[in-house]
Amino acid sequence: MNKGHAGLLALVLTAPALAAQAPDRIRVSAERDGVLLVIGTEIKPGEKVAPDRVVIVPVGGMQKSYRTWQEGDAVDQGDLLARLDDRLVRGKVAVKAAAVEAAEAKHKAAVSMKEEAKRRLASILKLRQKVKDAVSDDAVGAAMVTVDRYINEEVAAAAQIRRAKADLAVVQAELALYEVRSPTRGVIGRIERTSGEAVKKGQTFLIIHTRKAWAAVGKELTVPSQSEGRLIALGIPIAPGEKAAADETYEVEVGILAVEAARGEKVAPEDQVVVPGSAKEHRRWKEGDDRSTGKVVLAVQKVRFRPLGVGDNVRAGQLLGLVNSRLTLALMASKLALLEEAETRLRATTSIKEESQRRLKSIESLRERISSSVTDDDLGGARATVLRYQSEEVARAADVRRARVELQTAATVLQLHEIRTPAAGRVTAISRHRGEYVKELQGVLKLGVGAPAKKP
Repeated sequence: MNKGHAGLLALVLTAPALAAQAPDRIRVSAERDGVLLVIGTEIKPGEKVAPDRVVIVPVGGMQKSYRTWQEGDAVDQGDLLARLDDRLVRGKVAVKAAAVEAAEAKHKAAVSMKEEAKRRLASILKLRQKVKDAVSDDAVGAAMVTVDRYINEEVAAAAQIRRAKADLAVVQAELALYEVRSPTRGVIGRIERTSGEAVKKGQTFLIIHTRKAWAAVGKELTVPSQSEGRLIALGIPIAPGEKAAADETYEVEVGILAVEAARGEKVAPEDQVVVPGSAKEHRRWKEGDDRSTGKVVLAVQKVRFRPLGVGDNVRAGQLLGLVNSRLTLALMASKLALLEEAETRLRATTSIKEESQRRLKSIESLRERISSSVTDDDLGGARATVLRYQSEEVARAADVRRARVELQTAATVLQLHEIRTPAAGRVTAISRHRGEYVKELQGVLKLGVGAPAKKP
Protein backbone atom coordinates (compact mmCIF):
# COMPACT_ATOMS: atom_id res chain seq x y z
CA MET A 1 0.00 0.00 0.00
CA ASN A 2 1.44 3.39 -0.95
CA LYS A 3 1.62 6.29 1.43
CA GLY A 4 -1.22 8.19 -0.28
CA HIS A 5 -3.67 5.29 0.18
CA ALA A 6 -2.51 4.79 3.75
CA GLY A 7 -3.22 8.43 4.57
CA LEU A 8 -6.69 8.18 2.99
CA LEU A 9 -7.47 4.99 4.96
CA ALA A 10 -6.33 6.63 8.17
CA LEU A 11 -8.66 9.56 7.47
CA VAL A 12 -11.64 7.28 6.81
CA LEU A 13 -10.98 5.21 9.92
CA THR A 14 -10.58 8.17 12.26
CA ALA A 15 -13.58 10.21 11.07
CA PRO A 16 -16.21 8.13 13.00
CA ALA A 17 -14.01 8.22 16.05
CA LEU A 18 -13.86 12.00 15.91
CA ALA A 19 -17.63 12.19 15.50
CA ALA A 20 -18.08 9.96 18.52
CA GLN A 21 -16.01 12.43 20.55
CA ALA A 22 -18.47 15.29 19.89
CA PRO A 23 -19.62 16.71 23.25
CA ASP A 24 -22.99 15.49 24.50
CA ARG A 25 -23.55 18.82 26.21
CA ILE A 26 -22.57 22.44 25.65
CA ARG A 27 -22.25 24.97 28.42
CA VAL A 28 -23.86 28.25 27.32
CA SER A 29 -22.45 31.40 28.87
CA ALA A 30 -22.91 35.15 28.57
CA GLU A 31 -20.44 37.35 26.69
CA ARG A 32 -21.09 40.30 28.99
CA ASP A 33 -21.59 40.89 32.70
CA GLY A 34 -25.22 41.65 33.43
CA VAL A 35 -28.61 40.66 34.75
CA LEU A 36 -30.69 38.11 32.86
CA LEU A 37 -33.77 39.91 31.61
CA VAL A 38 -35.35 36.71 30.29
CA ILE A 39 -34.34 33.12 29.60
CA GLY A 40 -36.58 32.46 26.67
CA THR A 41 -37.13 32.92 22.95
CA GLU A 42 -39.30 35.09 20.72
CA ILE A 43 -42.83 33.82 20.20
CA LYS A 44 -43.32 33.13 16.50
CA PRO A 45 -46.45 34.39 14.67
CA GLY A 46 -49.28 31.91 15.21
CA GLU A 47 -47.36 29.92 17.84
CA LYS A 48 -49.54 28.70 20.70
CA VAL A 49 -47.90 29.01 24.10
CA ALA A 50 -49.26 28.08 27.51
CA PRO A 51 -50.05 31.27 29.48
CA ASP A 52 -47.74 30.30 32.34
CA ARG A 53 -44.80 30.21 29.92
CA VAL A 54 -45.35 33.65 28.41
CA VAL A 55 -43.41 36.59 29.82
CA ILE A 56 -43.58 40.18 28.62
CA VAL A 57 -40.46 42.26 29.07
CA PRO A 58 -39.54 45.81 27.98
CA VAL A 59 -36.97 45.90 25.18
CA GLY A 60 -35.98 49.18 23.61
CA GLY A 61 -39.07 50.98 24.83
CA MET A 62 -41.42 48.25 23.55
CA GLN A 63 -43.17 45.39 25.33
CA LYS A 64 -42.14 42.06 23.78
CA SER A 65 -43.49 38.56 24.44
CA TYR A 66 -41.21 35.58 25.04
CA ARG A 67 -41.70 31.87 25.65
CA THR A 68 -39.62 30.78 28.60
CA TRP A 69 -37.32 27.79 28.24
CA GLN A 70 -37.77 24.66 30.31
CA GLU A 71 -35.64 21.55 30.67
CA GLY A 72 -36.41 19.18 27.82
CA ASP A 73 -37.36 21.82 25.24
CA ALA A 74 -35.97 21.28 21.73
CA VAL A 75 -33.78 24.12 20.48
CA ASP A 76 -32.41 24.92 17.00
CA GLN A 77 -29.12 26.55 16.14
CA GLY A 78 -29.48 30.34 16.26
CA ASP A 79 -32.53 30.32 18.57
CA LEU A 80 -32.55 33.06 21.18
CA LEU A 81 -31.73 31.52 24.55
CA ALA A 82 -31.58 34.58 26.77
CA ARG A 83 -31.42 38.33 26.79
CA LEU A 84 -29.40 40.41 29.25
CA ASP A 85 -30.58 43.76 30.54
CA ASP A 86 -29.24 46.04 27.81
CA ARG A 87 -30.85 49.37 28.70
CA LEU A 88 -27.56 51.22 29.21
CA VAL A 89 -26.11 49.96 25.93
CA ARG A 90 -29.33 50.87 24.10
CA GLY A 91 -28.88 54.34 25.52
CA LYS A 92 -25.40 54.45 23.96
CA VAL A 93 -26.85 53.31 20.64
CA ALA A 94 -29.49 56.03 20.73
CA VAL A 95 -26.87 58.68 21.52
CA LYS A 96 -24.68 57.53 18.61
CA ALA A 97 -27.72 57.39 16.30
CA ALA A 98 -28.56 60.99 17.27
CA ALA A 99 -24.95 61.95 16.51
CA VAL A 100 -25.33 60.47 13.01
CA GLU A 101 -28.54 62.44 12.52
CA ALA A 102 -26.89 65.67 13.69
CA ALA A 103 -23.90 65.07 11.38
CA GLU A 104 -26.23 64.50 8.43
CA ALA A 105 -28.07 67.74 9.24
CA LYS A 106 -24.75 69.64 9.29
CA HIS A 107 -23.80 68.07 5.96
CA LYS A 108 -27.12 69.08 4.44
CA ALA A 109 -26.63 72.65 5.67
CA ALA A 110 -23.10 72.77 4.24
CA VAL A 111 -24.33 71.54 0.84
CA SER A 112 -27.13 74.15 0.82
CA MET A 113 -24.75 76.96 1.73
CA LYS A 114 -22.20 75.77 -0.86
CA GLU A 115 -24.83 75.80 -3.63
CA GLU A 116 -25.99 79.26 -2.60
CA ALA A 117 -22.39 80.52 -2.49
CA LYS A 118 -21.81 79.14 -6.00
CA ARG A 119 -24.98 80.83 -7.24
CA ARG A 120 -23.89 84.16 -5.78
CA LEU A 121 -20.39 83.81 -7.28
CA ALA A 122 -21.88 83.07 -10.69
CA SER A 123 -24.15 86.13 -10.33
CA ILE A 124 -21.17 88.35 -9.44
CA LEU A 125 -19.09 87.07 -12.37
CA LYS A 126 -22.00 87.55 -14.75
CA LEU A 127 -22.50 91.12 -13.53
CA ARG A 128 -18.77 91.81 -13.94
CA GLN A 129 -18.85 90.59 -17.54
CA LYS A 130 -21.65 93.05 -18.29
CA VAL A 131 -20.18 96.00 -16.34
CA LYS A 132 -16.48 95.57 -15.63
CA ASP A 133 -16.23 98.11 -12.82
CA ALA A 134 -19.50 97.02 -11.14
CA VAL A 135 -17.74 94.45 -8.93
CA SER A 136 -14.32 94.86 -7.31
CA ASP A 137 -11.60 92.22 -7.32
CA ASP A 138 -11.97 91.97 -3.53
CA ALA A 139 -15.68 91.17 -3.86
CA VAL A 140 -14.97 88.45 -6.44
CA GLY A 141 -12.19 87.06 -4.28
CA ALA A 142 -14.39 87.04 -1.18
CA ALA A 143 -17.13 85.17 -3.08
CA MET A 144 -14.59 82.57 -4.26
CA VAL A 145 -13.27 82.13 -0.73
CA THR A 146 -16.85 81.60 0.50
CA VAL A 147 -17.40 78.87 -2.09
CA ASP A 148 -14.13 77.17 -1.08
CA ARG A 149 -15.12 77.43 2.58
CA TYR A 150 -18.42 75.63 2.12
CA ILE A 151 -16.84 73.00 -0.16
CA ASN A 152 -14.40 72.22 2.65
CA GLU A 153 -17.21 72.25 5.23
CA GLU A 154 -19.14 69.78 3.07
CA VAL A 155 -16.10 67.45 2.92
CA ALA A 156 -15.57 67.75 6.69
CA ALA A 157 -19.27 67.10 7.38
CA ALA A 158 -19.20 64.00 5.15
CA ALA A 159 -16.19 62.72 7.12
CA GLN A 160 -18.06 63.42 10.36
CA ILE A 161 -20.99 61.32 9.09
CA ARG A 162 -18.66 58.39 8.31
CA ARG A 163 -17.08 58.63 11.74
CA ALA A 164 -20.47 58.89 13.49
CA LYS A 165 -21.72 55.83 11.58
CA ALA A 166 -18.58 53.90 12.51
CA ASP A 167 -19.10 54.81 16.19
CA LEU A 168 -22.74 53.69 15.88
CA ALA A 169 -21.67 50.35 14.38
CA VAL A 170 -19.37 49.72 17.37
CA VAL A 171 -22.12 50.15 19.96
CA GLN A 172 -24.58 48.17 17.80
CA ALA A 173 -22.07 45.30 17.79
CA GLU A 174 -21.80 45.62 21.58
CA LEU A 175 -25.61 45.55 21.87
CA ALA A 176 -25.75 42.27 19.92
CA LEU A 177 -23.62 40.64 22.65
CA TYR A 178 -26.48 41.08 25.11
CA GLU A 179 -28.43 38.43 23.19
CA VAL A 180 -27.36 34.82 23.76
CA ARG A 181 -28.24 32.45 20.92
CA SER A 182 -27.93 28.70 20.66
CA PRO A 183 -24.65 27.51 19.10
CA THR A 184 -26.17 24.15 18.13
CA ARG A 185 -29.28 22.07 17.76
CA GLY A 186 -30.24 20.03 20.80
CA VAL A 187 -32.28 19.86 24.00
CA ILE A 188 -32.35 22.33 26.87
CA GLY A 189 -30.74 20.62 29.85
CA ARG A 190 -30.11 22.15 33.22
CA ILE A 191 -30.96 25.85 33.61
CA GLU A 192 -28.55 27.14 36.25
CA ARG A 193 -29.81 30.71 36.49
CA THR A 194 -33.20 32.34 36.20
CA SER A 195 -34.52 35.70 35.02
CA GLY A 196 -33.42 38.51 37.32
CA GLU A 197 -30.19 36.83 38.41
CA ALA A 198 -26.75 38.21 37.60
CA VAL A 199 -24.24 36.47 35.36
CA LYS A 200 -20.59 37.20 34.75
CA LYS A 201 -18.88 37.19 31.38
CA GLY A 202 -18.10 33.55 30.54
CA GLN A 203 -20.29 32.17 33.34
CA THR A 204 -22.48 29.18 32.41
CA PHE A 205 -26.19 29.74 32.94
CA LEU A 206 -27.70 27.01 30.76
CA ILE A 207 -26.70 23.62 29.33
CA ILE A 208 -27.73 22.24 25.96
CA HIS A 209 -27.61 18.46 25.44
CA THR A 210 -27.19 16.93 22.05
CA ARG A 211 -29.06 13.87 23.40
CA LYS A 212 -32.11 13.83 25.68
CA ALA A 213 -30.45 13.78 29.05
CA TRP A 214 -30.84 16.40 31.68
CA ALA A 215 -30.90 16.77 35.43
CA ALA A 216 -33.42 18.77 37.40
CA VAL A 217 -32.04 21.44 39.72
CA GLY A 218 -33.38 23.11 42.79
CA LYS A 219 -34.72 26.65 42.38
CA GLU A 220 -32.77 28.99 44.62
CA LEU A 221 -32.16 32.43 43.19
CA THR A 222 -29.39 34.86 44.03
CA VAL A 223 -30.63 38.45 44.03
CA PRO A 224 -27.80 40.79 43.00
CA SER A 225 -27.07 44.47 43.32
CA GLN A 226 -26.88 46.06 39.87
CA SER A 227 -24.84 49.03 41.13
CA GLU A 228 -21.67 49.47 43.15
CA GLY A 229 -21.80 51.42 46.39
CA ARG A 230 -22.94 51.41 49.98
CA LEU A 231 -26.22 49.70 50.89
CA ILE A 232 -28.30 52.44 52.50
CA ALA A 233 -31.33 50.17 52.86
CA LEU A 234 -32.05 46.45 52.95
CA GLY A 235 -35.53 45.65 54.10
CA ILE A 236 -39.22 45.64 53.29
CA PRO A 237 -40.88 49.01 52.61
CA ILE A 238 -43.71 49.83 54.97
CA ALA A 239 -46.95 50.41 53.09
CA PRO A 240 -49.05 53.54 53.78
CA GLY A 241 -51.19 52.92 56.86
CA GLU A 242 -49.17 49.87 57.95
CA LYS A 243 -48.34 49.86 61.65
CA ALA A 244 -44.76 49.24 62.73
CA ALA A 245 -42.79 49.98 65.89
CA ALA A 246 -40.59 53.06 65.45
CA ASP A 247 -37.54 51.34 66.96
CA GLU A 248 -37.82 48.55 64.36
CA THR A 249 -37.87 50.82 61.31
CA TYR A 250 -35.64 53.33 59.58
CA GLU A 251 -36.17 55.96 56.88
CA VAL A 252 -34.09 56.79 53.81
CA GLU A 253 -34.39 59.37 51.04
CA VAL A 254 -34.87 57.98 47.53
CA GLY A 255 -34.26 59.95 44.34
CA ILE A 256 -36.97 59.30 41.74
CA LEU A 257 -37.55 60.54 38.22
CA ALA A 258 -41.28 61.22 38.14
CA VAL A 259 -43.75 61.99 35.37
CA GLU A 260 -47.19 63.55 35.45
CA ALA A 261 -49.88 60.85 35.61
CA ALA A 262 -52.42 60.95 32.79
CA ARG A 263 -55.97 61.96 33.61
CA GLY A 264 -57.86 58.91 34.89
CA GLU A 265 -54.69 56.78 35.06
CA LYS A 266 -54.65 54.25 37.89
CA VAL A 267 -51.34 54.43 39.74
CA ALA A 268 -50.25 51.65 42.10
CA PRO A 269 -49.46 52.94 45.63
CA GLU A 270 -45.78 51.95 45.34
CA ASP A 271 -45.47 53.99 42.10
CA GLN A 272 -47.04 57.19 43.47
CA VAL A 273 -44.65 60.13 43.87
CA VAL A 274 -45.35 63.29 45.85
CA VAL A 275 -43.79 66.35 44.18
CA PRO A 276 -43.55 69.32 46.61
CA GLY A 277 -45.37 72.40 45.34
CA SER A 278 -47.39 70.51 42.74
CA ALA A 279 -51.08 69.71 43.03
CA LYS A 280 -50.87 67.24 40.14
CA GLU A 281 -50.54 63.49 40.60
CA HIS A 282 -47.18 62.03 39.65
CA ARG A 283 -45.85 58.50 39.31
CA ARG A 284 -42.52 56.84 38.75
CA TRP A 285 -41.10 57.41 35.28
CA LYS A 286 -41.01 54.28 33.09
CA GLU A 287 -39.16 53.55 29.87
CA GLY A 288 -41.25 54.92 26.99
CA ASP A 289 -42.73 57.85 28.96
CA ASP A 290 -42.49 61.44 27.72
CA ARG A 291 -39.07 62.93 28.55
CA SER A 292 -39.84 66.59 27.76
CA THR A 293 -38.99 69.15 30.42
CA GLY A 294 -42.12 70.15 32.25
CA LYS A 295 -43.37 66.57 31.95
CA VAL A 296 -40.64 64.95 34.05
CA VAL A 297 -39.29 66.07 37.39
CA LEU A 298 -36.59 64.83 39.73
CA ALA A 299 -38.13 64.20 43.15
CA VAL A 300 -36.73 63.06 46.48
CA GLN A 301 -39.07 60.87 48.49
CA LYS A 302 -38.73 59.36 51.97
CA VAL A 303 -39.28 55.61 52.27
CA ARG A 304 -39.58 53.76 55.59
CA PHE A 305 -38.24 50.20 55.82
CA ARG A 306 -38.34 47.43 58.35
CA PRO A 307 -35.33 45.08 58.45
CA LEU A 308 -35.36 42.07 56.13
CA GLY A 309 -35.06 38.65 57.73
CA VAL A 310 -34.57 35.05 56.68
CA GLY A 311 -38.00 33.48 56.23
CA ASP A 312 -39.68 36.66 54.98
CA ASN A 313 -41.99 36.15 52.02
CA VAL A 314 -41.61 38.62 49.16
CA ARG A 315 -43.50 39.22 45.93
CA ALA A 316 -42.08 39.53 42.43
CA GLY A 317 -40.61 42.97 41.67
CA GLN A 318 -40.70 44.08 45.31
CA LEU A 319 -38.19 46.73 46.39
CA LEU A 320 -35.87 45.23 49.01
CA GLY A 321 -32.77 47.40 48.96
CA LEU A 322 -31.16 50.65 47.87
CA VAL A 323 -27.57 51.48 46.94
CA ASN A 324 -26.38 55.05 47.58
CA SER A 325 -27.29 57.07 44.48
CA ARG A 326 -26.19 60.60 45.44
CA LEU A 327 -23.80 60.98 42.46
CA THR A 328 -26.39 59.62 40.05
CA LEU A 329 -28.96 62.14 41.35
CA ALA A 330 -26.49 64.96 40.64
CA LEU A 331 -25.99 63.54 37.13
CA MET A 332 -29.76 63.42 36.65
CA ALA A 333 -30.08 67.09 37.60
CA SER A 334 -27.34 67.93 35.11
CA LYS A 335 -29.06 65.98 32.33
CA LEU A 336 -32.39 67.69 33.04
CA ALA A 337 -30.68 71.09 32.78
CA LEU A 338 -29.00 70.01 29.53
CA LEU A 339 -32.35 68.95 28.10
CA GLU A 340 -33.96 72.25 29.11
CA GLU A 341 -31.12 74.16 27.41
CA ALA A 342 -31.44 72.07 24.21
CA GLU A 343 -35.21 72.59 24.08
CA THR A 344 -34.78 76.35 24.62
CA ARG A 345 -32.28 76.55 21.76
CA LEU A 346 -34.63 74.59 19.51
CA ARG A 347 -37.54 76.93 20.26
CA ALA A 348 -35.35 79.98 19.53
CA THR A 349 -34.11 78.52 16.24
CA THR A 350 -37.64 77.61 15.17
CA SER A 351 -38.78 81.15 15.91
CA ILE A 352 -35.93 82.66 13.85
CA LYS A 353 -36.60 80.22 11.00
CA GLU A 354 -40.27 81.18 10.89
CA GLU A 355 -39.33 84.88 10.89
CA SER A 356 -36.85 84.34 8.03
CA GLN A 357 -39.54 82.47 6.07
CA ARG A 358 -41.95 85.37 6.62
CA ARG A 359 -39.29 87.84 5.44
CA LEU A 360 -38.54 85.75 2.34
CA LYS A 361 -42.22 85.69 1.38
CA SER A 362 -42.36 89.46 1.82
CA ILE A 363 -39.30 89.96 -0.42
CA GLU A 364 -40.69 87.60 -3.09
CA SER A 365 -44.05 89.40 -2.98
CA LEU A 366 -42.36 92.79 -3.35
CA ARG A 367 -40.28 91.57 -6.30
CA GLU A 368 -43.39 90.26 -8.05
CA ARG A 369 -44.94 93.73 -7.81
CA ILE A 370 -41.81 95.78 -8.56
CA SER A 371 -39.11 93.64 -10.16
CA SER A 372 -36.36 96.26 -9.79
CA SER A 373 -36.98 96.80 -6.09
CA VAL A 374 -35.19 93.60 -4.98
CA THR A 375 -31.80 92.50 -6.30
CA ASP A 376 -30.86 88.88 -7.01
CA ASP A 377 -28.37 89.08 -4.13
CA ASP A 378 -31.05 90.22 -1.68
CA LEU A 379 -33.37 87.44 -2.76
CA GLY A 380 -30.58 84.85 -2.68
CA GLY A 381 -29.47 86.04 0.72
CA ALA A 382 -33.00 85.68 2.12
CA ARG A 383 -33.28 82.17 0.70
CA ALA A 384 -29.89 81.22 2.12
CA THR A 385 -30.99 82.47 5.54
CA VAL A 386 -34.09 80.27 5.42
CA LEU A 387 -32.01 77.25 4.40
CA ARG A 388 -29.54 77.96 7.17
CA TYR A 389 -32.16 78.06 9.91
CA GLN A 390 -34.06 75.08 8.52
CA SER A 391 -30.86 73.02 8.71
CA GLU A 392 -30.02 74.47 12.13
CA GLU A 393 -33.51 73.51 13.36
CA VAL A 394 -32.89 69.89 12.28
CA ALA A 395 -29.56 69.90 14.14
CA ARG A 396 -31.15 71.45 17.25
CA ALA A 397 -33.94 68.84 17.17
CA ALA A 398 -31.26 66.13 17.04
CA ASP A 399 -29.58 67.75 20.07
CA VAL A 400 -32.91 67.58 21.94
CA ARG A 401 -33.36 63.90 21.09
CA ARG A 402 -29.81 63.16 22.22
CA ALA A 403 -30.38 65.05 25.49
CA ARG A 404 -33.57 63.05 26.08
CA VAL A 405 -31.72 59.79 25.45
CA GLU A 406 -28.98 60.83 27.90
CA LEU A 407 -31.66 61.66 30.46
CA GLN A 408 -33.26 58.26 29.93
CA THR A 409 -29.88 56.55 30.34
CA ALA A 410 -29.30 58.44 33.60
CA ALA A 411 -32.80 57.45 34.76
CA THR A 412 -31.98 53.81 34.00
CA VAL A 413 -28.75 54.09 36.01
CA LEU A 414 -30.79 55.55 38.88
CA GLN A 415 -33.24 52.62 38.74
CA LEU A 416 -30.32 50.18 38.86
CA HIS A 417 -29.56 51.44 42.37
CA GLU A 418 -32.74 49.69 43.48
CA ILE A 419 -32.58 46.02 44.47
CA ARG A 420 -35.79 44.24 43.49
CA THR A 421 -36.83 40.60 43.60
CA PRO A 422 -36.91 38.73 40.27
CA ALA A 423 -39.67 36.39 41.49
CA ALA A 424 -41.98 35.73 44.40
CA GLY A 425 -40.44 33.56 47.08
CA ARG A 426 -39.02 33.24 50.56
CA VAL A 427 -35.75 34.72 51.77
CA THR A 428 -33.37 31.84 52.55
CA ALA A 429 -30.11 33.73 53.18
CA ILE A 430 -28.79 37.29 53.48
CA SER A 431 -25.14 37.82 52.50
CA ARG A 432 -24.91 41.62 52.69
CA HIS A 433 -26.37 44.04 55.21
CA ARG A 434 -27.34 47.69 55.45
CA GLY A 435 -24.29 49.96 55.64
CA GLU A 436 -22.01 47.47 53.88
CA TYR A 437 -20.36 48.05 50.50
CA VAL A 438 -21.50 45.99 47.52
CA LYS A 439 -20.02 45.59 44.07
CA GLU A 440 -21.93 45.53 40.81
CA LEU A 441 -23.67 42.15 40.28
CA GLN A 442 -22.64 40.94 43.76
CA GLY A 443 -25.24 38.71 45.42
CA VAL A 444 -27.09 40.35 48.32
CA LEU A 445 -29.58 37.65 49.30
CA LYS A 446 -31.02 34.31 48.22
CA LEU A 447 -34.62 33.41 47.49
CA GLY A 448 -36.27 30.01 47.50
CA VAL A 449 -38.99 29.94 44.84
CA GLY A 450 -40.30 26.39 45.10
CA ALA A 451 -39.84 23.24 43.07
CA PRO A 452 -38.64 23.34 39.46
CA ALA A 453 -41.29 23.50 36.76
CA LYS A 454 -42.32 20.19 35.24
CA LYS A 455 -41.76 19.46 31.59
CA PRO A 456 -44.87 19.42 29.43
